[in-house]
Order: sequence, then C-alpha cells, then structure tokens
Amino acid sequence: IMDFQEKFFQHSGVSTKYLERGSGETILFFIGGGVRVETFEKILNDFSNKYHVVAPDLPPFGDATVPKEIWELEDYGNFFVEFIKFLNIKNLTVAGFSFGGGIALALAAKSEEVKNLILIDSAGKSSNYSETKFRYKYFVEKTFFDLFHYRDIPLFFLITKDFLANRIKKFFQWPHITKIVRNVLLKDFENFHKIKARTLILWGSQDEIFSPKLAKGINKEITNSTLRFVDGNHDWSFFRHRELVDLITQWLEGKEFAAGVKIQ
Repeated sequence: IMDFQEKFFQHSGVSTKYLERGSGETILFFIGGGVRVETFEKILNDFSNKYHVVAPDLPPFGDATVPKEIWELEDYGNFFVEFIKFLNIKNLTVAGFSFGGGIALALAAKSEEVKNLILIDSAGKSSNYSETKFRYKYFVEKTFFDLFHYRDIPLFFLITKDFLANRIKKFFQWPHITKIVRNVLLKDFENFHKIKARTLILWGSQDEIFSPKLAKGINKEITNSTLRFVDGNHDWSFFRHRELVDLITQWLEGKEFAAGVKIQ
C-alpha cells in the first residue's frame, strides 16, 4: 500500500507481516479472514489520515505463516499480546472486523493496554449454523448482496481475487486452516466478562453471517458497550469505508454522544 511501511513480527514459530502508517493515537486494526491486509487498503488509508495505524496479516492468511497447532481465540490473544509488547504501545484502540473481531475480543480480554475496543460484524458468538449453511450464506447470499447493493465491481473482485489467491497459495495446508477458521467463527467466546475496555459494536442490520441477534448478545455480555446498527450486510464496512471511519472517529472523539444522538 502506498506510504505504508511493511514490517514483520515473529513469536513462538509464527511470523506475520504488518503495515504501519500515520501519527497520533494508535489504532490496531484486525482485518477479516481469508485475505491479506492490503485488501483493506481503503479503510486503512482513511484511518491513517487521522491516526497511527497498525494492521497485521492474520495467521494463517496473507503473508503470515500457518500455526502448527490448531489455534483458538485464546492463542490469537496470546500472540497479539506479545505483538503489542513488541510495538511498545500503551493505551491503544483495537478494531476488528469479522474474523478479526474475534481476535480483537481475545486481545481485549487479555491486555490492559486496550482502552477502546471496536467490533465490526464480529465473530464471538456462534450462529449455530451447520457448516454447509454457513458456507452457503458466506459464498452465495453475501456475494449476491455485495454485487447488487454496493455495485462496486472492482472492490468486489479485489476481495474475491485475494481470497482465491490465499486459498491457492496455501492449498496443501487448507484442511488445517479450515479447522482454525472453525474455531474462530463457529464457537462462542468465553471471556467477555474480562473485557474492561470501552466498546463500540457496529453491525450491519442485514448481516447474513452473524445475525443482529448475536450483536445484541455481545452488547449484553460487555459491560461498557454501545451497539449501533448500520444499514447493510456483513460487508457494509468494506464497501462503505468512509462511513465506517466517520462513525469510529465520532465515537473516539465522544462527539456522537455529546450531541445526544440516540444509538440503537
């Protein structure tokens, strides 16, 4: 990505690439699963105009290695606790989308350095779909919504191309990767009670992967949390990156609440 510095981090046999740019408050951004960090270029660019942005590839995807063990959220939490120690960042904001939202939860439950947590259509509560139904919703329903509602063909093809490239590159490790994905997307996170960070939950009101009901469940579980529904599906934040960045900036600066806007 233009102007982003590309760096690497390694811990206990797993290495990952991360991108860094900008100054000011730090936002650690965890992207969605199955793609590389560059796929989220537009969101990261928008954020880095205002904040110091750090965005890693998520093992086992992108330019990160595949962990030997079958990782669960707990393992991601441990890995990224070491990552923020390595970066030596205090008082940070952690944002995560989908697969990355589950990782953001795990990190916030383990580290006192996370002062703000932002979950965007996040993993963390199981939708109790069978694997077949989950795949159908992910690959068929979501695809049709993305194509017909956002009408951004180049962006749609970018996410599809990156997803397929990742799949081909790690073809022989795919059975192992699938088990990790299952652990993150299809299980309930168990340490909500440990999250002390001020939390914003942003969710597409038509999310076909993680239903709005799950968002309400997470909202109940995290004491200091605010839930806001946004018109759109699971991928709204990817296609409407400016709106995402505006909502988060307002919340971080406390403007939205000062104006007495009713948050759903």
